[in-house]
Amino acid sequence: MESYLFWGVCLLAAAVLLLVVEVFIPSMGLISLTALVLAIAGIVCLFQESVTWGIVGIAAFLLFGTGGFMFALRMMPHTLIGRRLLYGEDADKHTGEEQDSLPPGTVRGEFDELLGEEGLAVTDMRPVGTIRVGDRKLTATSETSFLSAGTKVRVSSVEGNQVKVRGMGMGERE
Repeated sequence: MESYLFWGVCLLAAAVLLLVVEVFIPSMGLISLTALVLAIAGIVCLFQESVTWGIVGIAAFLLFGTGGFMFALRMMPHTLIGRRLLYGEDADKHTGEEQDSLPPGTVRGEFDELLGEEGLAVTDMRPVGTIRVGDRKLTATSETSFLSAGTKVRVSSVEGNQVKVRGMGMGERE
C-alpha cells in the first residue's frame, strides 16, 4: 500500500515539473498533455492508498501546478528562450527595460523645436497642465512649482514627448 503513496507523490511532482518546463520549451502542448497524464496517474495512485490521500493529491496538484506555472510565466521574459518567443530576432538586444515612451503616431523629436520657446499656461499647472506655444496647444509639466493659468512659461526641456516648462513671471505658487 505504501508504494501507491510513494508513486502518487512522485508522479504529481513530475507533473508539476513538466508544467513549469512547458513554459520554457514550446511543445505545442505535448509536455502539458504528458503532465496531465502523469497527474491523473498520480491521483489514481493516491486514491488507491485512501480517499483522503486522493483528495489531498488533487488539491496539491491544483495548488502547486498553478503556482509553478505562474512562477514560470514570470520568469520567462528573463530567459533567452522567453525573450526569443516574446521579441523574435531582437531578443539579444532587448533587455525589457528600454521601452519607447512615445505614443503611437508620435514622431521622435516632434517637440524638439519647442526648446527655449515662450508660451502661455492655458490651465493651472499642478504641475501638469495645458500650455499654448504659438498656435499649438500641448500638455506640459512645470519643473519648479504650481503655475496659475495665464502665466508666461518657457520650454526648458523636451524628453521624447514630455515637455517641461518654467514660469517666467508672477503667478507662481509654492
